Amino acid sequence: MSDIWFKSIKNKIHSWFTQPPSSESDEELMPIPDWLKEELQQRINNSPSPQAYQTHLRGAISPAIESWKTEFNAPNTFVCLAPTIEPVGKILHDTLGDWDDISLKIITPFQDFERPATIRLTTKKIRQALDSYPDIKNTDLDDLHVSSAEDFQDFRKTVVVIPSLEQCFLRCISGWDSIEYFREIITKNSHYFWVIGASQAAWNFLDFVCQISAYFEIIESLPELDDEMICDWLTPIAETLISLDEPDSSSNDLRQTYWDSIAHQSSGSSRIAQYIWLESLRMHKQTEEEVQELRTQLSETPAKSPSRVLIHPDKPKLPKLPILTNLDRYLLHGILIHGTINRRHLAQTLGESESQIQARIQWLSRQGVLESRCGSLSIHPLYYDQLTVDLSQNNFFINSNS
Repeated sequence: MSDIWFKSIKNKIHSWFTQPPSSESDEELMPIPDWLKEELQQRINNSPSPQAYQTHLRGAISPAIESWKTEFNAPNTFVCLAPTIEPVGKILHDTLGDWDDISLKIITPFQDFERPATIRLTTKKIRQALDSYPDIKNTDLDDLHVSSAEDFQDFRKTVVVIPSLEQCFLRCISGWDSIEYFREIITKNSHYFWVIGASQAAWNFLDFVCQISAYFEIIESLPELDDEMICDWLTPIAETLISLDEPDSSSNDLRQTYWDSIAHQSSGSSRIAQYIWLESLRMHKQTEEEVQELRTQLSETPAKSPSRVLIHPDKPKLPKLPILTNLDRYLLHGILIHGTINRRHLAQTLGESESQIQARIQWLSRQGVLESRCGSLSIHPLYYDQLTVDLSQNNFFINSNS
């Protein structure tokens, strides 16, 4: 009986990867227009991050804060690591935004922090960001008065959030002096609890060059999202604009494995999952007029709930990473460490002039591997997993085990 069940499941998964999941034929379906994809993308960006992320982090941060409040020598830091393409700052903001303990004050002096044009001024910029909070000692740290074991609880009432540590340094000579300054600030100001967001790639680099993990005891990674978590996150957002064609649970509908396929291909990452999902959406050719009517409604009365068009899920799949040159890999590795970076700083990390790397940046952008927004470059989520594998296989430092 178990063999029959196993073969049935195996055939079902095989069919999913070899046939369209939708009940509609390929000839009847077409990709949704770019404007609709962008509208859905915007609604995802404006929505809270996945509840599964927030629940996991609350469960990890809460006991750390409680220990810090009640135990004099307890750690005063919590580090959240995430894949480079995840918006870890937004996830921390959503997680801490409605914190249950009203006796705690949560401050975000680095909410909009960006690397200064002259990287040696990073430390000065960090100090200026903290100047608005005079109780945080940011100069003459050796003279700092530490509260005694008798009265420390009276001072431990504030949490400081650093959303994106990778924005506070640059991979070049003296580029991570600011990290050492940060480390001193955090260590000496033990009456503040520091929640730090960082990409896994940035953290691994800093661990390699300045052993940063030795100074932070509590380090937690984002969990991988499963099919149910991704479905529960994206479906309500989609339903503010469109209706998703649901699989028939009473039949052998291949679309029942739809979300499982997205979870598997995205490696449980919300950003990769949302892009795979958007690329999988199709509409019936007969609904083109309805889709155009939807666009008109949104432009004329954006606040009003629009009439929703039925959209069909197609087989989700990742695009193939183009063949890369060694210069491409050096470029992409630098961007991977820093998450988002402008051309000037990227050239500085490579020891090249901007003009020498510009042509490859243009090529990688045309291939879709790079995203460019407000003058900054970042890795497109759809290529993240393949890129990290490619870099590891070509001897680039990706993690502490590579």
